[in-house]
Amino acid sequence: MFKRNRTQKLGKYPEARMCIQKYAELGWIKGLDDEGINEVKYYCNIAKANTYVLDLLEGKTGVLKEYVEFIRNSAEEELLPGLITILESSIKYNYSVDWILSDLKNNVNDIEKYVTNVDIRYYEEYIYLLVMYYYEQENMNEAINTILETLIFSIKIENDTNLKKSVVLFELLREHAHQSQLQMYHNIMEKIIVKEFTNEKENVLAYSRSLD
Repeated sequence: MFKRNRTQKLGKYPEARMCIQKYAELGWIKGLDDEGINEVKYYCNIAKANTYVLDLLEGKTGVLKEYVEFIRNSAEEELLPGLITILESSIKYNYSVDWILSDLKNNVNDIEKYVTNVDIRYYEEYIYLLVMYYYEQENMNEAINTILETLIFSIKIENDTNLKKSVVLFELLREHAHQSQLQMYHNIMEKIIVKEFTNEKENVLAYSRSLD
């Protein structure tokens, strides 16, 4: 999986490019067996991905179409990290990426595939940035719809931390919500309360039986 190095995270882009160059130009190595050749190709591919990331984080939006095509042709696990980069860039430099979100929506919406802790963390970051993106684009309807979808996802995977974040985000944008969205939020909260009461009742009964 493509990961940003420390210099990228700190915004030290020139230093990050120097690091990338070190593993981008490995074609000079001779006498490699098949495993070695595949290893060189792997690092060259990582270098290409991270170069796209740096370009976007520096506001070079001309690489967007190439990067989207690169994501589409890469392993499925690169989808969320790629979208996170695109959203970070679009928020930072205030440009629309609606066409990308629409193009890749079906790929992201298959939430059943986000099963590992790493996947879930990426999904949580993606969702948070997506809400921020819609907010910056003044598309409150989509921002709130995204929060509601995340609430449902959080309940499904029993992630209390993400659930709390989603509730806070909804409350911050409550004044922009339509009646249907408010009703859906109310229904979700009602289900949570019913579930909590049911769990508490079962725990009390179990404790009582253990005393008999």
